[in-house]
Amino acid sequence: MPRAGAVRRSETSRSFQALRAYLASRIDEGLVPGAVFAAGRAGAAVHIEAMGHRALFPRLEPMTEGTIFDLASLTKPMVTAPLLVELALRGALGLEDPLERHLEETSGSRVGSLTLGALLAHTSGPSLVSTPRSRASPWRRSRVIA
Repeated sequence: MPRAGAVRRSETSRSFQALRAYLASRIDEGLVPGAVFAAGRAGAAVHIEAMGHRALFPRLEPMTEGTIFDLASLTKPMVTAPLLVELALRGALGLEDPLERHLEETSGSRVGSLTLGALLAHTSGPSLVSTPRSRASPWRRSRVIA
């Protein structure tokens, strides 16, 4: 996010005292090692601040405004789900639509018959628990899509 040219960081710093105090308390409690927060207006950042540490081991490394966070398995709940819900609200798709309606490669397969809502809610069926029955199943861990 580019910085807004007209707003200097020192002018906005006081506005974030409550957020800063909240994050600092969580860092002090050991709940998170550090945090970065940003606020913007019209596509430009008016305030960016880093607090705490980005690494604790093998040595302390301070958090920076440019620290990259690995969101790993958070993509579905933080990106995919809100986007699909937005599309559903606009009428572009339905959460009860089968996957095959939107992903042609899955047409006619068991996966294709799963609903978008079931995939988002992790209720699509294939178990990741290894049992004699699941080991004999074609739906092994390596084939699970959602």
